[in-house]
Amino acid sequence: RSTLFPYTTLFRSASPDIHKGIEPSTLVKSIDYNGKDLTLTVVYRDGFKATYHNIDEDMAKEFSEADSKGRWALANLWGRAYS
Repeated sequence: RSTLFPYTTLFRSASPDIHKGIEPSTLVKSIDYNGKDLTLTVVYRDGFKATYHNIDEDMAKEFSEADSKGRWALANLWGRAYS
């Protein structure tokens, strides 16, 4: 009996979150970029909301196009100041 069984069943049966094309198994629930203020607001699946400042348009675009928003956030936003 596999210890992965409950998790694989959970991910297979979960319906996709259509907001921004983000799948339910990811760390990120939604993202919003404000080009005027150069802010990127990320709402994580656990409900935590962080607004990162001084995010240029290229970085925001890279995030929005990333296959895994969760991995991208961990690699590029982890440890960065937010409000």
